Amino acid sequence: PINISAGIFFSVVSIIYRGAWYGGDPGMYHLLCTSTRPPETVNYTYNLGIQSAPMTLANTAQYDGKVYNTTIPGIGVIISDGANAVSQSAPYANGGIRQLTMNSRYMSHMIYGSTRYLSLIKIGPIYPGSYALNASSLPTAMIYYDNAPGYPAIPGLPVVSNILEFSGSINITAQTCTTPDIIVPMGSYDANQDFDGVGSTTGWIKTNLELKNCPAFYGFYDASNTAQLFNWDQGGASHIPAPTSNTIGAYFSPNTAIVDSANGIMSIDTSAPSSASGVGIQLGWGDGAPVPFNLSVAQILTLPRDGRSNVSVPLYARYIQTDGIITPGRADGKVTFTISYY
Repeated sequence: PINISAGIFFSVVSIIYRGAWYGGDPGMYHLLCTSTRPPETVNYTYNLGIQSAPMTLANTAQYDGKVYNTTIPGIGVIISDGANAVSQSAPYANGGIRQLTMNSRYMSHMIYGSTRYLSLIKIGPIYPGSYALNASSLPTAMIYYDNAPGYPAIPGLPVVSNILEFSGSINITAQTCTTPDIIVPMGSYDANQDFDGVGSTTGWIKTNLELKNCPAFYGFYDASNTAQLFNWDQGGASHIPAPTSNTIGAYFSPNTAIVDSANGIMSIDTSAPSSASGVGIQLGWGDGAPVPFNLSVAQILTLPRDGRSNVSVPLYARYIQTDGIITPGRADGKVTFTISYY
């Protein structure tokens, strides 16, 4: 089975898995028609619909209400022709009403089709855990020809050309890591020797935030790397590309005033009589040469897909002079960090 990780902070309608079914280039589909009185024009539709659906429609306005529930709370499924989702009561007619002019008694008519998709999307909160989604709980789709609404019926229609029944299972994890508190020893400095004016700094202190007891982050398959479930032109072959890696967003909120949000500078705690003044704490981010941590936005870290249970978030801190005069004392600070999983 395929393993994917659904970030619990994905936005609603985010695609966590998409598989494609491709029935072949134009010319692979033919209508073989017989006319009793040529020439004449007939009108028909070429549709994607739902043959059966074990689960009910989800209570959501997304995709015009054509999202089916799955056995996993917070995850729905859509069957679509391109971007056009379908339900049992609302099929999609590819190309609208099509016309065929019968100039002879017998005629073969080529059909221009499209790619059909099965997509798992977020429709609500996804609670931490590991889930198995069996294909038997997914809708079964069908491709069929039918009479065009408002036009004379054609004897023999509707005709089903393909049934899209899915098999197998997908394992979905939606879990988080533990994030212990950390203490950063900033060191002691001489106000006269280690600073030489506003903006001068001490050296960076590396203080990685360690995320522990993490699940395996398998990644996911969205519109940028769709899984190929069936391709007629390749003999019905399937192909699973490399998944899109999961990410985390790291937010840091100082418990003291922010001096310069864009450059990651926060005030020290000046509530105690023994506190220093004239300096702040600057936060940095990144491996190698750190850059200032923009406190107004989340910093994004791509997660490895190698199954490791501990992940290091590369953080740094240093003192920075914020005033023309520095008075000695304690220069402590605290930040609250929030990790969002995508």
